[in-house]
Amino acid sequence: NIYSGHITIGTPGQKFIVAFDTETATTWVPSIHSPSWKKLRRISGKYNNESSRTYKTNGKPFELFYGYQEVSGYRSQDNVAIAGATVHNQTFGESILEPNMFAGSVIDGILGLGFSGIAEGEELSVVDNMFREGLLPAPVFSFYLNRYDSDAPDSVLALGGTNSEYYTGNFTFVNLSMPDRWQFEIDRIQLSNDVGTTCWNRCQAVVDIGSSYIVGPSNEVDVLNRRLGAKRHKGGPQLWAGQYHSGIVGKKVKSGETPVWILGLSFMRTYYTQFDKGNRRLGFAKAT
Repeated sequence: NIYSGHITIGTPGQKFIVAFDTETATTWVPSIHSPSWKKLRRISGKYNNESSRTYKTNGKPFELFYGYQEVSGYRSQDNVAIAGATVHNQTFGESILEPNMFAGSVIDGILGLGFSGIAEGEELSVVDNMFREGLLPAPVFSFYLNRYDSDAPDSVLALGGTNSEYYTGNFTFVNLSMPDRWQFEIDRIQLSNDVGTTCWNRCQAVVDIGSSYIVGPSNEVDVLNRRLGAKRHKGGPQLWAGQYHSGIVGKKVKSGETPVWILGLSFMRTYYTQFDKGNRRLGFAKAT
């Protein structure tokens, strides 16, 4: 499950389809010089800096990992247009090595919506630069994600604020607990009035559009799924509740590692989520 949108890079604009990533600030697209572009039989776009009048050399390397798969290349600067607005001299990555997960995909690359401090080189993200150039009233973005209902509206990324058509009621805001990640503290996790479910003495969670599920420590997730009436499916590691797939998945926690719950698409399809960099907070409201 990948949510994506359209951007153009360069002058004249070269079109790309990019997946959204809230974990990193780096935006990257394949370079025309990438040998993996032909190897992966890509059916989508590639960036040619020689065709752009506004291209500027940067040359610093970049490297990111998606699980165990690496994407790497070098940084460049050019104009990036999104939602009718043009960001000037945006730093982004031209990938030379791309992960197999992009093989045959219509997705060209990634639009980074994380904190700039995460990315090596400390370059500003597209949203940060849009705010700096006065293209956004606030360094805020928000997501409504379609739940595969034929009557539901298309998914929407709102830049600079929120769109009241896609949520009901008021936002519940939580302050970030980390300086460079969309992470916050959860008071507790419980089912209905079951006071002893899990995370009773508070725990950490991160909102991540790149994760399909709600992910937590295996031992705690097993408790939740059992109380939901889910049964483990023999053909795989996931849990099932009747004919429906459980959206809560367990992950083993390494010794000495602080467990962090991941609130992925299973959560974000239910709650319209506001990412507020200026106030360093997240806001949640019931999605329509």
